[in-house]
Amino acid sequence: MNPTLLLVLVVMVVGWGAFFVWRSRVQKSGGFAALARAHLNQRFGLSGDEQVSAAWNATTVPKLSTGEKVARAVGAAASVVGLGFEYVGRPLGVACTTKNRVLILDREDGVIRAYGPEQRPRFAATGKKGTQRASQTQVGFDAGAIMMLELPGIDALEIDLPEQAVSVLVGWSKGAEVAGLAGPYPAKGAI
Repeated sequence: MNPTLLLVLVVMVVGWGAFFVWRSRVQKSGGFAALARAHLNQRFGLSGDEQVSAAWNATTVPKLSTGEKVARAVGAAASVVGLGFEYVGRPLGVACTTKNRVLILDREDGVIRAYGPEQRPRFAATGKKGTQRASQTQVGFDAGAIMMLELPGIDALEIDLPEQAVSVLVGWSKGAEVAGLAGPYPAKGAI
């Protein structure tokens, strides 16, 4: 038997064995959702009896000046030849908790802002389509949506996040509960 072929077979067998050992450990610890939820609890600084009940990745929509809008249009046209650029917003993580709070994590500077259950900012659906995101539960993409976050004393902020989060956050800002949600939980490392 060729030594190279034998080495390839041994590496494949060891790799598959390691995968099945890892998968069985994940299943014993509660599954992928439990691992993702534990990571999110740590990422949002939660401990004790407060846990993440649902979470989403989001991005702020930058407010562009007239010059920046022109530069963005030129960048979009230049992207055809591979030289384009685009203004992007700040990456955020949005989480609902079992104590009926909403947490917003600015992933660039690590600041977590907590709202609720009494003090609730206003989340409003804008009806604008957001960017598509790769689906974690099926093959394909999940639709995105733009929503407005209105905080007292601060300019309104547009946020691009998965479409399924819009109804949850709008309902919460009007008094609905988010404590009983059971996901979604982005994969570990996504937020």
